Amino acid sequence: MSHSNHKDSEGNNIPSVSQVPGIFAKDMDGFEDWICRGLHGKEDPCCTKAKRGFYEESANLGNDIHSLREAFLLGRPFSDGVPEYQARVFDPIARFYKESGYIPAFIEEKMTGKTFGGTLDGAGTFDIPFWEKQRKTFWEGGIFADMPTTNSVWIEDLKIKSKLDPLHPLQLYGYAELMKETKGIEVKYGLIIRREKNLDKTPEIQLRGYYLPNYKAQWEAAMLMWHFLND
Repeated sequence: MSHSNHKDSEGNNIPSVSQVPGIFAKDMDGFEDWICRGLHGKEDPCCTKAKRGFYEESANLGNDIHSLREAFLLGRPFSDGVPEYQARVFDPIARFYKESGYIPAFIEEKMTGKTFGGTLDGAGTFDIPFWEKQRKTFWEGGIFADMPTTNSVWIEDLKIKSKLDPLHPLQLYGYAELMKETKGIEVKYGLIIRREKNLDKTPEIQLRGYYLPNYKAQWEAAMLMWHFLND
């Protein structure tokens, strides 16, 4: 999914939901370039090009799967056909949506608030309380008192990655803030659906739930640091 530029009411650029916690992400470019030099004993443009190509390929795969997701949830036919690999990547994601009775209210929704913006993958409800059958590790930080019901709105985000990122809940919290500001909807629950790119690995998907009010302080700290570095 591409990230849109956002502007405030005066036309000034404001950050996206992904950019705010992204200031804490580790930039590995320098280290990876050093590895390339170590392998070949010199600057090797082919090695660097291969690394950049890997990242571009991963981004393209993510965009493909998000396009399949959007069409699937909207009930649109895949008129151009679907490559076998992309179809296999998406299959367990589609099964989860079906088996959990997911009812999307928003799909690929662009929202722009006063101080930041973002495009969420989706928000909706689940007719089947799938979380009740999950292990205790489903909830980041453990079980809490205010558990969801089938009427609860969730923000859900699909990630095509090899592992979860500790910054993911901050993105979900940012989307929840935008939902409240732009649509008047309060969302307490977030869900990351992580799909493996390697089709031989199990489980095919990993689900992780987040109680979003727990991340208020971390989000505010990230916003503070973003303005410190960019204003």
